[in-house]
Amino acid sequence: MLLFLGLGLAGCNSVFFQPDAEIYSEPTSFSPPALEHFLTVGNAFDDKGEPDRIHVWTLLPRSPPKGIVVHFHGNAQNLTSHVHFLSWIVAEGYGLVTFDYRGYGRSSGTPSRQRAIEDGEAVLASTAKAYASLPLVVVAQSLGGALGTVAVARFQTQFPGRLRGLVLDSTFGSWRDLARRKLAQAVVTWPLQFPLSFLVSDELSASEALAQLDLPLFQTHAVDDAVVPFEAGLALARAARTNVPLGEAGWPPRFLAITGGHTSAFTPSPGNVRKALLAFLESATKKQTPEKLAPTVE
Repeated sequence: MLLFLGLGLAGCNSVFFQPDAEIYSEPTSFSPPALEHFLTVGNAFDDKGEPDRIHVWTLLPRSPPKGIVVHFHGNAQNLTSHVHFLSWIVAEGYGLVTFDYRGYGRSSGTPSRQRAIEDGEAVLASTAKAYASLPLVVVAQSLGGALGTVAVARFQTQFPGRLRGLVLDSTFGSWRDLARRKLAQAVVTWPLQFPLSFLVSDELSASEALAQLDLPLFQTHAVDDAVVPFEAGLALARAARTNVPLGEAGWPPRFLAITGGHTSAFTPSPGNVRKALLAFLESATKKQTPEKLAPTVE
């Protein structure tokens, strides 16, 4: 068992990435229907010489959108299930772009930390170009928060000011720290939490990336989250580069503690968290004066 744990933690992919190819919803499930396309990414090729491609859906309201939300989803299933966490924002006037990391759903290739971050960067650049006149906000959940924060930091370095805000839900800042906390949850592995967790690389951590970002932030985490412990989310929040104290920023607060379990924040219950997200999106996407408009991506 210890050998299995050690190999699993050292490999990481099977622990953090759990994709499937099942179809949970179709583009026609939405009104208007989702638009879908594939985006070529990276420098990897399959055995037929085809480059890796990632699957992307775009949901748009019937009227001109107030802004575009790019969604980084969690570690299991694929975009056809995770899209429902945020599809409701389309009725509120926002466009939604969601995608599958390599190895998920209809995306080709194999998932990894580095590849998934590259996938996110590619989607951000493509979306920023396609919707050059619209403000962009990233909403990242669970594993998607750990990946998305790094992708956002890299994107912001190249195109400062193009993104208007970052929303993090049920996520973590340190890969190694999360592994340690998960090992500590079981009696059998509790004594081994420190030696085994050091098998997990902390390269490309969200905490380091978030400390570099000067970007409006809204973070939420359930105190009863059994998948990503609440303390892991709070530790990430404390790494943020901001002068706004936790819980003292008005509405919505920068960090909102809730109940309901993992990635429950934007489901129908509790509804006040949806209201908080809408308040953040409204603030982040409001019109700016011409001299403050961000550069577009060429």
